[in-house]
Amino acid sequence: MQTAVGVELRGLRWAAGNAYELGPDPLRVEPGAVGVVVAEPAAGDALADVVVGLRSPLRGTVSVDGSPVTRQPAGQRPVALVPCGGGLLPHLTIERNIGFGLAGRVSRQARLGRVSEVLARLQLESLRRLRPHEISGVQRLGVAVARALCAPVEPVAVVVEDRRGQFPCRAAVMTAAAQDLAVLVITDVSGQGAALGASAQAACRAVSATPGGSCVPGGPAAM
Repeated sequence: MQTAVGVELRGLRWAAGNAYELGPDPLRVEPGAVGVVVAEPAAGDALADVVVGLRSPLRGTVSVDGSPVTRQPAGQRPVALVPCGGGLLPHLTIERNIGFGLAGRVSRQARLGRVSEVLARLQLESLRRLRPHEISGVQRLGVAVARALCAPVEPVAVVVEDRRGQFPCRAAVMTAAAQDLAVLVITDVSGQGAALGASAQAACRAVSATPGGSCVPGGPAAM
C-alpha cells in the first residue's frame, strides 16, 4: 500500500539574496508527522513563503496530498501558516482571531460554528473572550494552530516558523500533528528535529554565493 504524503518539496530552489536548496531532496512529510528544515531566518522566511504560496520558487515543486500546488496562490492551496509568535491580531479576541480568515467568506453563523468546533477540539474554550496579550506565548501558538484549522481552504499541511529565542513551538507542533496535519517546521535551531521527533529532516544550503554551503552560520546544520 502506498504511503500517504501530506506535503512534498521536490527539486525546490528559491531566492533570498542567494539561491537556496534543500538537502536531502525531496523532503516528504506524511499526515500526522513532523518534518524539520534548518535554515537561517532570511532563507527560512522565504521558504515558508514559497510553501504557503506567497512567492514562487526559482524551480521545483510543492505538492500537497499528492497534487502539485506550486502555481496556486496563498489562500487557494491547502497549506496554512503558523508564524513566529503566532501572528495574532492584538485588538481582536481569541475567538475572532481564529475565525478571521472566514470573515466575509461564510455566514456569521457558519463561522461561529466552525470556530466553536475548533476551540472545543483543541480545548481552548476558556480563552474565547480573551485577547492575545492576556494569554501566554505558548497559548498564542496554540491559537495560531486553531486559526490554521479554520483557514478558508481546509489545510492538509501547516508550516510552523520557529526561531531561536521565541516561545517553544513543541506544544503547537504536537497539536497540529494530532489533527492529522503534515507539519513542516522551519527553524534556525540546529537539533530541533530530534527535539520534535521529526520523521523527515533537511538542511538549507546556499547554491550561488557559497555553493554547497549551509544556510546556518557556523557550518552544516545539525540533523
